[in-house]
Amino acid sequence: MRAAIIGALGLALINAIIKNERGKMKIEIWQPRWHDRIVLVAVHKLKKNNTIIFTKAPSLPRKFKILGDDIKKYSITNNGKISCYELPLDVLLEKNNTELKK
Repeated sequence: MRAAIIGALGLALINAIIKNERGKMKIEIWQPRWHDRIVLVAVHKLKKNNTIIFTKAPSLPRKFKILGDDIKKYSITNNGKISCYELPLDVLLEKNNTELKK
């Protein structure tokens, strides 16, 4: 049984690696930086096709799709631990034809 669990975990890890190599990435973000309406996207997580998922922002739709090239246009800053692109929230909303929930 232990070998089966380890085998299943290994297979899941391999599938995740293959998905990332195909240029797709799910990026989980708690919420934007509201005071200046910036979404910090970790540089190391950026791929060709990205899905940004907000986990703690009830006023935003859960998922947004955006190309890596669209994010790379913006400046890089440090959030205290890692380097991040400063993606304006309005750009993300515009690319997905979405508005803030009321």
